[in-house]
Amino acid sequence: MKRKFSFILGVMSLFFLSCETREQQQEAGFTHYVNPLVGTDFTGHTYPGAIVPFGMIQVSPDTKLEGWNGCSGYHYADSVIYGFSHTHLSGTGCGDYCDVMLMPFAGHASIKDEEYRSTFSHQNEFAAPGYYSVLLDKDQIEVQLTATKRVALQKYIFPDNVGQKGVILDLKHRKDIVLGSSIIYDTALQILSGTRHSREWNEDQRLSYVMQFSCPITKIEFFANDSLQNPAPNQEVSGISGTNCKALIYFAEDVKDVVVKVSISPDFEEKNALTSLLKNMEEVTDFDFEKVRTAATETWNSVLGKIVVETQDVEKKKVFYTAMYHVFTSPYLYTNADGTYLGRDGKMHVADEGHDIYTVFSLWDTYRALHPLLNLIDRKHSEDFLYTFLKQYEQGGRLPVWELSAGETDCMIGYHSIPVIYDAFVKGMTDYNTEKMLEAMIHSAKTGKRGLAEFEKYGYIPAEYESENISKTLEYAYDDWCIAMYAKALNHEDVYREFIERSQYYKNILDPRGFMHAKTNGSFIEPFDPAEVNTHLTEANSWQYSTYVPHDAANYIALLGGAKVAEQLFDSLFYTRTALSGRNQADITGLIGQYAHGNEPSHHAIYWYNFIGKPWKTAELARQIMSHFYTSKPDGLCGNEDCGQMSAWYVLCAMGFYSFCPGTNIYTLGSPIFDKISINLENGKTFTIICKNQSDKNMYIKSAQLNGQNYTKSYFTFDDFKNGGELVLDMSSKPNEAFGQKEDDRPRTGVESSITIVPYLSSSHFTFPGTMTLSMNLFQPERVSKDFHYPYPAQTDAIYYTLDGTTPTIASTRYTIPLTFTTETRVKAVSFNEKTGYSKVVEAHYQQYTKDKDILSQTPCNPMYNGGGDEALIDLLRGNNKYNLGHWKGYEGKDFDAILDLRAIKPVKEIGMGCLQDVGPWIVFPKEVVFEVSDDNVHYRLYGKVKAPVGVEDLTAQTFDFMVKKPEKARYVKVHATGFGLLPVWHAGAGGNSHLFIDEIFVR
Repeated sequence: MKRKFSFILGVMSLFFLSCETREQQQEAGFTHYVNPLVGTDFTGHTYPGAIVPFGMIQVSPDTKLEGWNGCSGYHYADSVIYGFSHTHLSGTGCGDYCDVMLMPFAGHASIKDEEYRSTFSHQNEFAAPGYYSVLLDKDQIEVQLTATKRVALQKYIFPDNVGQKGVILDLKHRKDIVLGSSIIYDTALQILSGTRHSREWNEDQRLSYVMQFSCPITKIEFFANDSLQNPAPNQEVSGISGTNCKALIYFAEDVKDVVVKVSISPDFEEKNALTSLLKNMEEVTDFDFEKVRTAATETWNSVLGKIVVETQDVEKKKVFYTAMYHVFTSPYLYTNADGTYLGRDGKMHVADEGHDIYTVFSLWDTYRALHPLLNLIDRKHSEDFLYTFLKQYEQGGRLPVWELSAGETDCMIGYHSIPVIYDAFVKGMTDYNTEKMLEAMIHSAKTGKRGLAEFEKYGYIPAEYESENISKTLEYAYDDWCIAMYAKALNHEDVYREFIERSQYYKNILDPRGFMHAKTNGSFIEPFDPAEVNTHLTEANSWQYSTYVPHDAANYIALLGGAKVAEQLFDSLFYTRTALSGRNQADITGLIGQYAHGNEPSHHAIYWYNFIGKPWKTAELARQIMSHFYTSKPDGLCGNEDCGQMSAWYVLCAMGFYSFCPGTNIYTLGSPIFDKISINLENGKTFTIICKNQSDKNMYIKSAQLNGQNYTKSYFTFDDFKNGGELVLDMSSKPNEAFGQKEDDRPRTGVESSITIVPYLSSSHFTFPGTMTLSMNLFQPERVSKDFHYPYPAQTDAIYYTLDGTTPTIASTRYTIPLTFTTETRVKAVSFNEKTGYSKVVEAHYQQYTKDKDILSQTPCNPMYNGGGDEALIDLLRGNNKYNLGHWKGYEGKDFDAILDLRAIKPVKEIGMGCLQDVGPWIVFPKEVVFEVSDDNVHYRLYGKVKAPVGVEDLTAQTFDFMVKKPEKARYVKVHATGFGLLPVWHAGAGGNSHLFIDEIFVR
């Protein structure tokens, strides 16, 4: 058997090397350039199993039952296979699916995963589009997988003379929580069917299944909670239900091979579900495995052939067509063959004729490149995605954020179905109720949740109200630009004006150094390190998010101080040697300077150079990223694939352009890596890019022609593209710095209006001892008027403020000199400009406290959770049960010690310390807190001990004051808190360090 696999792999290797020319490539097909194992190693989180484009079913091996590296069910570093399940997620950072697992056996049968699992070797494994095979070492069984849209086929080739043969069906094998499941055997129909209801990433995931075998079943043993269940004799329909259901299915001992057909459905009502499942099963009318495999290959060749690339570099073809393959993995078909689907309301519906419903929308990732790419080459699916969005709004009351199997996970930020909708709209996809869609878009922006209420009120999200406030402010601003432009196209001027203002709120968090900077209590938070990964940003630092203004490039560059200053900032992003700081974020990979290609916030950034007339710098970086961070090996992705986004970036950039701002019709040029690219459009036209003299060294565009005319712009448009055409690029080893340099040759995005930027205050502290001095500031180095040609300076703006709680106007006190106060004070301030009116109101609250003690020493905290400074533990400002809003001091993997000086021997009635427990984010109460007191800071005596009030298994976010009441006299107080230690085995972070979160220490 092993010799057979070696022979197959040898033949395939020769096949890869033999197909060089375009004619040979098209004749042999594109699939032989695809390696589905790419991304299964490192942190790609892909799976290698059998699928067809956007199919409902993904049959693939499971090598991991839990953990971050097991999000897809498979990781290349593993050496055992537990079985082959029928649903998988591609490249996500959270795990789910891996439903309905089958594992063949020969000889000994067992329902215990540590016994039925098998070792395997990658030398005996092969994956291709629509096909996967592996040899299981344990029983020497060869397993082959293939699929249609709704049906998976598993083929088992058994060795001879091994005794009993069969397969285990395990509905419990993953570590998700099974809420209910069933296995039913119909002896008349010779089918197994059932349901699985689980909770993991999707807290209410429902699925039904049916399977048929190519040979008779001789016996079935059902197991509930791992105990054998004996059905009544001569029972036509038998089965089990519960939260831990398994079955051993036996075949005759002389069977040589077995094919099992499996179909799944989102329908959960067993009677109705079986009808839909059997209809789905009609996609495969027999058990001809090779016929289905051949059909899957043909389907993939058709899809991959939407783009034909020509080069003598076979490795680049492999990387490109593997990326194309990943582009077509997600979203997943969610409509049964009879048109039924599960809606967001939990009910079954029927899709309108000509449309299908889809699921798995990783929109924070995919709106950037995947959907813009599909809007060019697969408009039919794009139209169905829009149809799905509108149905989800009608049935569930909201557009998707990160939807999974008709459930909203609310993972990630923004409301990025909106740029997908608007980009498709701009590309001519309008066959739906556009007014209803606008209603849905506005609803997404008006929920008031996840910082939106504060975004609307303050013009940015203050850090004291919401975590990830920088990222949310920026991404909401972009999404709101899409709403504004969509509304303008539909002649809703009032909606346009409201949302075009909101689209500029990014200006309110831009600091004088050019960084997007978190604010709290009306002030930029200091100290500030743009390299720090912290709770103010989403899987990133300020370097990686500060350039996220794709929709307003002209004004953003002006705010930075012009193109030369902007260039310095962009250069620093890519060429700084500053190291990452702050928390460890596994998603931040693929670093060039502080640019992180392994995660999405940076994906547009290299194309900023086109906007300042330096496209040759974009070309250098595009080539560097493509050559360093993409290969055809299992570790060939530098970060999570994220449902096709990482690969879609490559497909676009390898062709030499990118959709910098989805929702515009602009494609910014980079550096194509092929000699010729033919993009076959669905209207029968072809857009061809010819790259003369292209090579690894010849990466720069020397000159260009578009449809036979000289072309000097560093971008082209959708109108240039949609009816086909030819772009000829003459490539060179040296930059032509004149190409794309002139203002008229640069791409442009810009908001044709302006807002007054909010002032910022000098102190972010909420409390102060004694006296406080407060200054107010403006950051507006240059402001740009409606026609982009009339700059006016910042000094035309003025700041007005009040201290009595009223909203300031120009009739209020104008700020001229710093304020000094000695009591609790509430400040409200606005900027005012005669052209743009009032800014949003900045609010700050400062509370005076009497400082009657000092902290002599304390355990160093995690800098990201410093509570606001050294004295955060004695400033009388208390943290609530939200750990990430800035008031807590955090300590990772260590005990906590502190000594307080009361400045004199004083009567003490009670001593306490406030702590937080939120076990999900790894924060656990200390096991014990011990208080000691002393008169001389040398000889200490016990004051009291307090144990944790609840155990680590209590997942409720809660605060507790570890407090001892006892009359005593002392000057010094020593506190020792014993950390919980390593997280328990059942925790998602099992084996990792727990955290102590403390605020505050009080002595009364």
